[in-house]
Formats: sequence, C-alpha cells, structure tokens
Amino acid sequence: SPSSAAAPAKSFAQDLLFGFNLVCKFTEEGIRQTREVYNLMKRRQTIEQDYAKAMAKLAQQYRAVVPEEKRKRRSDSEPSLWVACYHHIEQIQNIADLHDDYSSSIGRQVHDVLATRARDEEVTRKLAVQEGQRHQKELQDAYTALKKMQAQAAQLQKDADEARDGCERARNNFQTKDSTLAKLESKAVAAEEKAAAAARQLRDQEEQCTAQQSDHYDSIMPALLQSMERAETERALLLKSCLQRATALDASLLARCTEACSSVARVTEAVDVRYDMDEFISNHPVEDDVDVPVTAIVGPTLKAHLDVRQPSASKPWKDNLFVYVASQRRLYQYESDNSMHPRFVLQVPTGDRVIRPVDSSLFLRSHCFQIVTRSVTQFLAAPDSDTYRLWMDTLGAATRPRRPTLASAVTVVRNLQVKVTEAKDLARSGDYFALVMLDDERQPRR
Repeated sequence: SPSSAAAPAKSFAQDLLFGFNLVCKFTEEGIRQTREVYNLMKRRQTIEQDYAKAMAKLAQQYRAVVPEEKRKRRSDSEPSLWVACYHHIEQIQNIADLHDDYSSSIGRQVHDVLATRARDEEVTRKLAVQEGQRHQKELQDAYTALKKMQAQAAQLQKDADEARDGCERARNNFQTKDSTLAKLESKAVAAEEKAAAAARQLRDQEEQCTAQQSDHYDSIMPALLQSMERAETERALLLKSCLQRATALDASLLARCTEACSSVARVTEAVDVRYDMDEFISNHPVEDDVDVPVTAIVGPTLKAHLDVRQPSASKPWKDNLFVYVASQRRLYQYESDNSMHPRFVLQVPTGDRVIRPVDSSLFLRSHCFQIVTRSVTQFLAAPDSDTYRLWMDTLGAATRPRRPTLASAVTVVRNLQVKVTEAKDLARSGDYFALVMLDDERQPRR
C-alpha cells in the first residue's frame, strides 16, 4: 500500500529487540489467527451442504472471531489480514446456493493446506519461544552468579583487611612472640591471596557477563527474532493465499454473487502481509519504555553502586545500583545488579544547582552529593573519591545550562564562618551543636 511503502521498514530484530515477550504474544496471536481461519474453512465445508440457512449461521458465529477494532475499521483500503477475513465472513452470508462440488473444492484447496501447516507452525513457534527463554535465563543466571561473586569477594577482602590489621597490631606490641607474629603474618598473606584470587575471578565474571550481554543482544536475539519474523511472514502469506483461493471459489461457483465476490477478492488481493506486523510494532514501542531490567541497558554512561537516602533523617543509607544513560537523560535506580524493574527513574533536568556537593559534616561521611529537582531530593554517597568525582563531573555537565544565566555571574562563596554568641537549653546528648541552613537546604553541621 502507499502508506506502508512510504514508512520506514520495521522489523522484530530492530524495533523489538528488547521486547521478546511482545513478539511471543504477537506470534501466538498469529497461530490463533491461522487456527481460527482453519476452523472457519473446516466448518464451512460441512455447512455449505446445508445451503443458505447453515451459511448464515456460520457467518454470525465467526464475526466475533475477528478482533473488535478490525471489525470497526473494515475499510476496503486497510490492507489487514483480519480485515480481509472479516470481509470474507460477511460474504458467506450471501452464499446460499452452494453445492457439493464447492464443498469438496474448498476442502482440497484451503482446509487441507491449513490443517497441515497450522500444526507445523505451532511446533516451530514453540521451539523458538523455548530457545529465547533459555537464552534469557542464561543471561539472567550469569548476572545472578556475578552478584554472588561480588558478595564473596567483598567478604574475603574484609577478612584480609582484618587479618592484616591484626598482624600490624601484634607487630607494634613488643610483647608479641616472633612465632605468634609469624603465624599472624602467614594468615594475613593467605587471606590477601584469597581476596586477590576472588577479585580476579570477579573481574573475569564481569567480563563474561558483559560479553554474554553483548552477544545476547547483538547476535543471538537478533538472529532468533529474524527467524520468528520469517516464519510469521510465511504464515501470513499462506493465510493470504488460502483466503484468495476461497474467494476465487466463491466467484466461480456463485454467478449471482459475482460482483460481491469480486469486491472480496479486491480486499484480499490488497492485503499487505506486513501491515498487521507494522501496526503491532508501532503500537508497542519498546525503546522508550523506562520499566526495563538492568540487563536491558546496553552501554550506560555511568554505572556504580552508591549509597542513597532521603532527606528524612530517620531513614538509613541503602546500597543501590545507579545507571545513568546520557542519550536519554535518565538516571535508573535498582536494588541490585539483576533487578528486573527499577525502583525509581529520574528524567535528569537542566539547572544551575541540580547536582550539589554535600559537606562531609552533614552525615559524618565523605564523598556525598545530592540531586535536587522539583519533585524529588536524594542524597547519594560514592564509595571513593574517584567515583565521586566522575559522577559529579558527568552529571554536573549534563545538567548545566548551555546559555549563561544570572546565577553564573554571581560571586561564589566557598567559605562561611558562623559565630554562635549564645546557646540555651542545649541537650545533654548529641554529636553537634548547630545545623547550618542556606536557602532552606541543609548544609554542614557543627
């Protein structure tokens, strides 16, 4: 059709790479479509012998088989297979004088072909779905194993640090015997070797996960989706061909309905086997979906474990995985490395003070910063200075306005002295005397 010819080509592998479940649902609907048309022709073969009354009953029953939206949009100009099916069902109402010859002809040319191919299509689709599910599980298992190795490596590193600290304390104690010191030194070395080996295994697993993820989305899934798309195209072509044969039989056997049969033939001939697939793909975009698992984010700009807490002082810090995708300006927050759904997705805005450093005195820890938008404020803590600098620089550059604003011309005050001249009714307990607020925002505490 002119509309589909002008539109860019769509495909499962390109437009639904991360929508394997959607493709499975669509192909399942295709199998159902073939089965329903197959049942339609089978029953028609029997009912044709009962002439007009039985044919009218069949048409009435099978109008409900076609999806409701296709029934409402059954325009001759819409090149949909379902629209063609519905036109064909309506045409059955007008076929009341068919004889045994028509019944045997439609059985040989349509019913028997669909009966054979429908079974083959179901087996082919079932194998493809099982293969895709197996590959998805393998990728998920790899990231689950990575999470376990991360925990093991962290524990071994902790044990090594404790062993080394114990050795150093013993070394500084003049009463420690040489034999005892030697045993502690040997234990510390062994613990450090275990931690180093675990770290190497962790790096290997991370590389394996990255390679497996790349292979999954660059090779395995595109090839599988292309195979499913070819099978679906062949199925649609077969269904179109069968409908054409049945329509041709109508036209040849029903002289009184020649004009009506010609109309159905034109609708069927105009079927674009890509139309239903293109319409389905257009109505189910995946690339803009924010509810995606961690494994579906390929090539993030930033990815690290950060501690997070809300402004409320009653809530403790929690370790979460944060992923920033600069091309989408989205910051994803996940509970773990293999989470299927994000806890929170922030569309990073532009502003002079969206990303702000936090004084170490506020939470009694270093490398803290905050993200402030109109809807949310979050405090984040990086594990080290390098991670802190990387996230501050990257997010700061992403949120900084391109054009100079009035705020950029204001003098920046980096040091502020506050003198407390009098303090009454101080609590006897507590680890600070004052909390400094600037523009209703908590700064340091002293």
